[in-house]
Amino acid sequence: MNHSTKPKPDVEKRGTPLQPVDLISASDNSPPESSIGAAYWTANWRKPQQRKHQTWDDDAYISLTNGKLVMISEEGKVMGSAPWKGDPLVSGYCTFIGGKEVELDSPVKASQLPTLIGSFDDKLDTGTPLKTQLDPSDTFAPPPSVSKFVAPTAFYGTPIKRNPKGPL
Repeated sequence: MNHSTKPKPDVEKRGTPLQPVDLISASDNSPPESSIGAAYWTANWRKPQQRKHQTWDDDAYISLTNGKLVMISEEGKVMGSAPWKGDPLVSGYCTFIGGKEVELDSPVKASQLPTLIGSFDDKLDTGTPLKTQLDPSDTFAPPPSVSKFVAPTAFYGTPIKRNPKGPL
């Protein structure tokens, strides 16, 4: 074996020259909301599962507006929302919205979304209390046709006769 250290002939260099990268920057890493605008997607969702073969529960629509992902059912009900973390939205992107696992399918136009039945903000309205006092008409009164209580054992036939204690 010859272990000589002869210089090898120049080989054509392939590739791109490396550029320095500043990984630690003082710039804000918030999502670029103004550059994205609004985006709408079809998606599949499921409840979190630990099974080997996971199945999707249903289809939904995902709306990205004002840095917020909102999941809308096919009927137009708001199923949940989550803050957008700034990740690029692409087909196959997975996230959790409203306690459900969501996978984006394909982008759609805003006109293809179902009309909303209420909005997510309606559920969070805390301006007025729901009810502070009970009305006397709201209390539960049993109907007059209810008769005396009958024990459940009476429904299953005659009771078993017990043997008397003591010698025969």
